[in-house]
Amino acid sequence: RKGKSRKREGTKATEYHISLLPKEAQDAIQAKQIRDVLSESREVSVSQPALPAPTKKQLPPPKKDADLTDKERHQRDCGLRLVSEIDNLSTTTGKRHKPCARVLAQAIISGTARPDLIAAFASIKVRPRKSDKKKTPEALTSACARHLERLLTDWKKGLVIGDPGAFLVPGHRQKEPPKPEHLRAYVIHYCIPTRPPLAEAWRNARPWYEYQGLKYPSVSVWHRMARRLPVALKYRGRVTGGAMKALLPCIRRSVKDFYANDIWVGDGHSFKAKIRHPNTGTAFIPEVTAIIDWVSRRIVGWSVDLSESTIAVSAAFQNAQQQTRAKPLVYYSDNGSGQTGKKIDHEIYGTLARQGIGHQTGIPGNPQARGIIERVWRHTTIALARTYPTCIAKDADPDAVRKMLQRLNKVDEGNQFVPSWRQFIDDLADMFQRYNAEHKHRELGGKTPNEVYAEKIDLDSIIPDITAEELSELWRPGDIRTPQRGVIRLWNNEYFNKDLPHLLEEKQKVQVRWDIHDFSKIWVYHTDGRFICEAKLDGNAIDAFPKSYIEHQRDKRAQGRIKRAEKTIDDAIAERDTRTLEHIDASPVLQTQVTPEEADEIAEGRKKALQEPEKQQGGMRPGEDFGSYIARLNRGKAERDNGVNGDADE
Repeated sequence: RKGKSRKREGTKATEYHISLLPKEAQDAIQAKQIRDVLSESREVSVSQPALPAPTKKQLPPPKKDADLTDKERHQRDCGLRLVSEIDNLSTTTGKRHKPCARVLAQAIISGTARPDLIAAFASIKVRPRKSDKKKTPEALTSACARHLERLLTDWKKGLVIGDPGAFLVPGHRQKEPPKPEHLRAYVIHYCIPTRPPLAEAWRNARPWYEYQGLKYPSVSVWHRMARRLPVALKYRGRVTGGAMKALLPCIRRSVKDFYANDIWVGDGHSFKAKIRHPNTGTAFIPEVTAIIDWVSRRIVGWSVDLSESTIAVSAAFQNAQQQTRAKPLVYYSDNGSGQTGKKIDHEIYGTLARQGIGHQTGIPGNPQARGIIERVWRHTTIALARTYPTCIAKDADPDAVRKMLQRLNKVDEGNQFVPSWRQFIDDLADMFQRYNAEHKHRELGGKTPNEVYAEKIDLDSIIPDITAEELSELWRPGDIRTPQRGVIRLWNNEYFNKDLPHLLEEKQKVQVRWDIHDFSKIWVYHTDGRFICEAKLDGNAIDAFPKSYIEHQRDKRAQGRIKRAEKTIDDAIAERDTRTLEHIDASPVLQTQVTPEEADEIAEGRKKALQEPEKQQGGMRPGEDFGSYIARLNRGKAERDNGVNGDADE
């Protein structure tokens, strides 16, 4: 036929349109073309780029099982149960899935289905509508059937990827992450050490948004962003040091492989109540130093002093060794001046180095590392402070504390309710004893510190033959000095031994040790620890009588308080002097002629002023301001000077 045939290029053959062929031939040719297309579609040409994947109708990636919640897993299992029931109905009856879904929907709505199927459909119905109660049974059946048909569609999608339940999990709208510009403004204006409130930081960020040319968001955007940010980012910059580390993951130190007396931990604590001073009787806050055994949590030693110092730490350590007769392998403390002073930590004459005890200190600003002893205060000293009427703990009532401090300032009743020093020492000793014997720890398996200490004690740490004198010698503080002509200067005192020039080389340094309660003599050692001699207080010392180390420290503390008080007085006087002085009329006085009687009266007054200057000028008069007082003193001084010069001229 014309128009349905053509010559094949390059040959004599003729090509005819497929419609001219018989129907059987047309079907065979179309089947071959479909097979050829399907076979070609399995291979992607390297030379031709693949078409971009569709975006609108693309299947969403299925959730991983690890990312599912318990509720989502339950809904997936219920959907599989319903789809499996529809598939069984289709296999049994020979019908398609859609009519079988309609039959199952009618049974669920009418209540004739099995209870497990009804419960499964109720579980997968994520958001039931309030209007379902008003619908007719036919409308409810249609809605149920449509829901089951959607499950069938998702089930078939899962069969394609080999996981039938992959798409049966109900979808949820994913929360959008905060926009980068909002997050940057949040960090700049909110995450700062001054810790402004969120609304204030949001207001302060307005100029930044305007400068960047960005739309200024509402404060609700910042509130939602703050709720969704992780803790490490939300508080970065607002808190630092130990407060920030308290929000971050921590590493727990285990001591299960150690024995008692292997590690001792020491710390100082300001008592949270006012106590009567043992010397002056005034109310003050004492310093408590405790040393515990890390493995058993047992308080092995403690001391009380007026303030934190190396003396307080040494006394606590000496008390611990007196009670336990043990020598630990490691002593762990903070890096404060009281714990790391040369008298304790020096590599030659330090009391710990002389015993071969290793001293480890914590990182500054990291109190969590010493939480093992920080928790002890809550059950001992802080609990004891709450039993005293002078408690000043941070969780005490502020008004009650203020009234208590006001009563302390009253002379007549200030010390009536303040615990005495002896009462405080006795109560503290009893509290520590009850803690060791009665307090049960979860970390210790419900046992007390004394029980665990007895079970895990290392017998090699005990020094049974040491005497009290030897133990006292171990804890004598020391220092390095250079003797000159047999004299060693220490704390403004001079100690003398006539054999020193014959036993030492010229300008040879020695190690001296002393008793903190008796300064009448010192002990002299070589720097390697070999004993040389004793040096006694000589008569050429600055002080006429021996002055103990405790008295010297007390004098230093008193001098410091005097200097601080004098500075406060000087600041107050300087502040008062800056006030505007009263105007003084400095116009010259015209000399006029006086009578002989007036001249005698003036001379008599000048004579009295010279004889009683303090009575005339001393002290400020009632109602007189400071400027008038200074002017009056200057006038009196000028009159006295003129009187003296006049007498000399005469």
